[in-house]
Order: sequence, then C-alpha cells, then structure tokens
Amino acid sequence: MVANITSGSNFYGAAAYNQKKVNSGEAAILYKQYLRGTSPKAIDNSFQNLNHSDIKKPVLHASLSFAYSDKAKLTNEKILNITKEYVEKTGYGNQPYIVYLHNDTEHPHVHILTSRVNIETQKKINDSNEFRKSKDITDKLETKYSLAISDPKNLLKKEISAEVNNVFQKTKPESIKTLNKELGKINSSISIKAVGNGIYFKDDNWKRIAPRGLKSSLFKAEGLDKKSIEERFENNRNDRLHVKESVEKVLAKSPKINTVTFEKELKSDGIEVNFRKKEGDNEEVIGVTYTYKDHSYNGSKLDRSLSFNNTKDQIVTESISSKDIFENVEKQRKIEMDFDGNTVQFDSSNKNLDKQLTNIPQRDAIDLSTKINTHIDDYKYATQVDRKIIKSLVEKEVDEYNQKRYKAKEKENERQQKM
Repeated sequence: MVANITSGSNFYGAAAYNQKKVNSGEAAILYKQYLRGTSPKAIDNSFQNLNHSDIKKPVLHASLSFAYSDKAKLTNEKILNITKEYVEKTGYGNQPYIVYLHNDTEHPHVHILTSRVNIETQKKINDSNEFRKSKDITDKLETKYSLAISDPKNLLKKEISAEVNNVFQKTKPESIKTLNKELGKINSSISIKAVGNGIYFKDDNWKRIAPRGLKSSLFKAEGLDKKSIEERFENNRNDRLHVKESVEKVLAKSPKINTVTFEKELKSDGIEVNFRKKEGDNEEVIGVTYTYKDHSYNGSKLDRSLSFNNTKDQIVTESISSKDIFENVEKQRKIEMDFDGNTVQFDSSNKNLDKQLTNIPQRDAIDLSTKINTHIDDYKYATQVDRKIIKSLVEKEVDEYNQKRYKAKEKENERQQKM
C-alpha cells in the first residue's frame, strides 16, 4: 500500500477532480465526515467556513493505493476501515474529510480530501516528517490487514523474521553459531552476525536491497532484536540444561532402572519420555527422546554421555507398558482370555498389549489380566477422584510386576554366569 500526499490552496479544484471521476462512473463517494454536502461547491464552502487562519495551503489531498494482488480480498468495507485508520493515525481523525473510491486503474485506490487547519484550534496540524510518518503507518497497516508488502526492505524483513523465528521454534539454538548452523541445514540464504555491540541479519538473495544487512533493532516487534535474541538463547540453554540435569539425576539413583520408573521420575520435572522402538515382533527399543515445553531432545543433544548407546544398558525396557494397560481401563475394554489347550490367547483390543501379555509367563499374564479387568469394572462407576486412584493403582501394580521380572532376569543372568 502506497500513500501519496499533496498540499494545495484550492478545495474546490481538488473536489472537482474527484467529482468528475464520480460523474463518469470511475469513482464513488465511500465516506464523508462533518460535511453537509458532497458537491465541489458544498465541500469548498464547508472548509472555507471552518477555516479562520492565514495558512496559505490548507488543502490536504492524499491517495492510498493498494496492490493489484490485494484486489480480490478488499471489500469496500475493508478499504474504508483501513482508510479511517490511516486518517486517524496521521492526526486527521477529528477533521471533516471525504473519501472517494476510484476504479479507473487495475489496482484499488482511494483519495482523501481534508483540511490541514485544526477546526478547533485553527492552527496547522503538525506535518513535520509527514512522509516518513505516513510510510511507517502504511507499513504497519500492511502487516495488520495482511496486505501485499510494498517496500522491498519490509518484504526482506518479513522473510527474515518468518524463517529465523521458525528455526528458533523448531531447533532451540543457544548461540549465533548454532543458529547459523541450523539455518544452513535448511539451505537458508539468511545468516546472523554480531558486529560491535549490534546484531545484523544478512540475506544473500537481497544483497542489492540491504548490502550491509538489517540491524536486529528493526525486528523488535518480531522478538528478534539483540536483547530478545540473547534472552531466547539463554532460555533455550536453560531448558536443555534442565532436561540434562533431570535425566542425570534420575540415572544416578540406581545402576539399573526400568522404563516405567524412569518415565515417572522425569514426568515430575515436566519431561515426557518417548522410547522409539524397532518395527517387528520384538519391538526392540532403539532410541529415546525427551520432550520439554513442546521441544524434543535426543540424548546426545543433551550431552554425549546421555546418548542412547551410553544409557541403554542402564535403562531396562519394561515387560508390560502401563500406558497400554491404562488405555484399556479408560476405554473400559476388558482383556479377553481364550484357552486353546494349554495356551491362553489374549485379546485386549490393543495389539501392543496383546504381544506384551503373550511374551511374559502365562501365569503372570493371567493374574495381571484378571486384576486389570477388576479395575475396569470399578472404573466404570468411579468418581473423578476415584479414577485417579485407580490409575495410580494400575501404574503401581505394573511397576511392581516389571521390577519383579527385572530382578528375576538379573538372578537368572547371575546364575548362568556362575555355571
């Protein structure tokens, strides 16, 4: 959106120009404020009667031109709202004025006719740095109303802001070096550089527009000024250290820990654990990620010592998943047991749980399934408080069973080693 502002001394001439367009069907009167009539003579009389000053050029005649690409989404109502906001922000909102909507070009545009003489004080409305202020206003209106960006530097700023904020959101960089590294991974043309006490954004695709780059202070509203960037680096670093220290603290409690206990301990620190499993019958765990504040970290990203290869021997995968079992409790799906000779077939409507029940000793699986089915009966008629208690009982029973199975395996391993 581009604004063009002119001054003059002849209200009649400015009004006659626009009225001629109206008469030929190339324009229409969109709005008027504090004016009795809309004919050139009536407008001239109104402004002359309100003007008791000696200002030589009291006429302000401005035009607002919108991009052709915005035409489809610009209704008359939206154009008028934008125009009113422009008039208000330029300091003429309480003045008499008239707005003409022209349609004699491919791109929509309006003409605004008003007086530079304040109708209350009879002093000239402040017009210092008028063109710079007007451009600041149109730049902000473009953003607010999702209009096409008219200034190449603003377009560059928009692209930099979108791409850098996206990288900040997805990768949580902790320094300029890591931010540039992540930008490089997506083949971005953008880079960030500290120069003296400032930070600059450069874009190889826009060297002609901003050869020295754009200073970060221009990006304050987007959260990318120097102070905001440094705060984001620090917050990202603190978040990662929180996860790292929490994982280290839990692992330090025992030389061996099962996944159920591991997940529960970290959840108390606001960290969700996700074990990645290999596709296939045995569903072997092949990795682990830690999610905190909607961002996931691999163990190696926290610290090399916490990579999955370095921790997999300490974290023992559970035989039964409390998540899968409680899903059945919540959905009130009982575990069906069909005897086929000496073998029991389990059907829980959850394939993962069925596999887990089949892979543990049959007596244990039957005992556990019976307990779960009892909890399902109780859960159906329980209050919200009682349901939380049932969930805790399920988690406790599964945890105890997994601990029991783990200790049994350890003893068996020790026995085998002695043989």
